[in-house]
Amino acid sequence: MGAGHFGLMCAAFGHLTYGLDLDDSFYEDFCNAFGLTRKTKAIKKFEPLPDFGTKFDIITAFSLMFHFENYGTHRVYWQRDEWGWFLSDICKHLNPEASVYLIINPELLPDGRIEMQHKLTELFARSGAKVLIPGRAVLWQVKDAKIALPGPDIPEGLFTDQIKRL
Repeated sequence: MGAGHFGLMCAAFGHLTYGLDLDDSFYEDFCNAFGLTRKTKAIKKFEPLPDFGTKFDIITAFSLMFHFENYGTHRVYWQRDEWGWFLSDICKHLNPEASVYLIINPELLPDGRIEMQHKLTELFARSGAKVLIPGRAVLWQVKDAKIALPGPDIPEGLFTDQIKRL
């Protein structure tokens, strides 16, 4: 959510928005000043998202920074199991006709170079996501998705086993 710029823009068009991000007093103050609903929680592998008390028509995440852990000078990025758990948990918060839109930051390699996450967006494409920007952005229409990443309480019919073959 950051300072809530996207949420503010959506609210200006009449949409009800909710945000989730790390605890940051500047972002909290900004969101409060503009009346944006914001929860603070770090997104961690195999941990459920907080309950907002409602289901959503769209969940967006821009410039993802939660899908890795730092170990000294290198990062260990989420793999299929972690993403599967996360995506199945997201589905618990969605209406049946909902969408999920992710913009993924490039991967930081151990030698300091950055690389677009093509393997990740290809994995998502095989699960029914439309790749909007290769290595960077994907969109799922949940009703059409064939998300097959393993995870908890996978809703029947929403997930298939296409990606389990990877």
